[in-house]
Amino acid sequence: MSSNIDIKQFKAVLEEVLDQKLEEKFGTFETKMDNKLEEKFGTFETKMDNKLEEKFGTFETKMDNKLETKLKPIHKKLNKLQRDLDATISLFDRDIVNHKHRIDRIEDHLHLSHTVNL
Repeated sequence: MSSNIDIKQFKAVLEEVLDQKLEEKFGTFETKMDNKLEEKFGTFETKMDNKLEEKFGTFETKMDNKLETKLKPIHKKLNKLQRDLDATISLFDRDIVNHKHRIDRIEDHLHLSHTVNL
């Protein structure tokens, strides 16, 4: 019975020692591999980010410039339409007010009741 216990204890100690050795060897190996991968792919990722930023940054700038040149005549036409509309509204407002004063004077002169106020 004691030899059976000795073998179990020996097996447990042996497994523990093997686990420690494996952890030492592969733990440092894993750390080294992680560092190497991070070093390689980190620089790769940085390079790719820079390239994408460079390409899409210039693409975005080009698109903004093209859109701006395409939209410039449209903005000019819209501004002109807005000025024309403002002038037309102003003219009609002035004419309506002038006609209202004229009608009021005529109605007063003829002793007529005033029309409905607008």
